[in-house]
Amino acid sequence: MGILRLILITLVGIWAAMLYFGRDEGLPETVIGRTPAPEPEVVAPDATLDPGENGEVIAAPDTVPEPEPEPDPPPPADPEVAETPAPPPATEPEPDPEPEPEIASDPPPAAEPEVVAEPEPEPAPDPEPEPAPEPTETVLYVTGTKVNVRTGPATVYEVITSLEQGAEVVDLGDAGEGWRLIRLGAGEIGYMSGDFLSPVAP
Repeated sequence: MGILRLILITLVGIWAAMLYFGRDEGLPETVIGRTPAPEPEVVAPDATLDPGENGEVIAAPDTVPEPEPEPDPPPPADPEVAETPAPPPATEPEPDPEPEPEIASDPPPAAEPEVVAEPEPEPAPDPEPEPAPEPTETVLYVTGTKVNVRTGPATVYEVITSLEQGAEVVDLGDAGEGWRLIRLGAGEIGYMSGDFLSPVAP
């Protein structure tokens, strides 16, 4: 009802403003052959408009205006669908712990094999040294007419014997200072100057 009353008051206010500002005082009654329009009647706020037989508006105070249909209320909001919590995942049963394998006791230590002492190999006999080849004797010849054989490599030594030219002696090596160690045919050892000895027979 409050909304309808507000609408009616607004309409009356608009109509009153049009009536006040739309006056035609001092103008001819007829304009270009048209008849003046009939003045509308003021209708009370609670009255309803009812057209008469000749088109006039008759106030019907006893009639109550039909209320405008109220707009349909908005449909109620769909209640939020409560999310059903997902069921917790089924926990797998823990496997039974495997029995620990029995630790076998350490086997008795194996008897160490007896070490048989190997006989030491007999050392190989040393090879007999080959006899040194006998040095070849160098034969020298006396070149002097008569040369002394002494007990030492110098003229200060005593004379053992004297050899004639062409006599053969065996050279036993150098004795120094130009003297040679010689062996006589009888096996005696003595010294003779190398100046009187030669490998070539005179």
